Amino acid sequence: MVSILKDCKKAILYTPSGDKWPARVRLMDKGILLYLKNYKGYGTEFGTRVDFYDDFLGVVQADCEVKVMPRAGQENLKEKWLGECRIREVVSITQRHQDVRVATSLPVQFVSDQLGPFDGSIVNLSAGGARICTKASLAKNDRISFTYAFQLQRRTYTLQVLGIRASSDEGTQYGCRFVDLPPGSESAIRGYVFRELRSQKRNS
Repeated sequence: MVSILKDCKKAILYTPSGDKWPARVRLMDKGILLYLKNYKGYGTEFGTRVDFYDDFLGVVQADCEVKVMPRAGQENLKEKWLGECRIREVVSITQRHQDVRVATSLPVQFVSDQLGPFDGSIVNLSAGGARICTKASLAKNDRISFTYAFQLQRRTYTLQVLGIRASSDEGTQYGCRFVDLPPGSESAIRGYVFRELRSQKRNS
């Protein structure tokens, strides 16, 4: 079942005792490798839950068989534990239409054919769309674009306005959806959302 994962680099391993351990993921032809900096639990094969954070699919929750062992020469390694993982059953997938959102405050410069360049900010983001705030006047179905590096590469993204969500002294908030995403864009956005959610959870 390795093929279910498309672009996964991180996961959380849940042990039968109730502990959870962050892991770096490496996808292999015949299985999945989990690299863990810290681990206390079973050292033999067991059935357990693993949440995979796939930048293309979303959060894949799976029932897995995992065999955890110390890595050879672990005194010189940052990740001292290795888990050999096999997915037995996919329990749930948070897909694009159910996408996880994160509150943000990203100042960007938007561009539209009607208004030219104008300032605004992204206040809520998912791989499917965004809520923006601007003092510019937009109409339903207007298309606006912006350039941003959600990962290392800067890309130009296009949004289609769905409608007004709220107004305040800071500006009007518009709900938008992404359209005509270039290759790699959805994964970049989703990866950014997951990183922000983890960061906000750590700081809360």
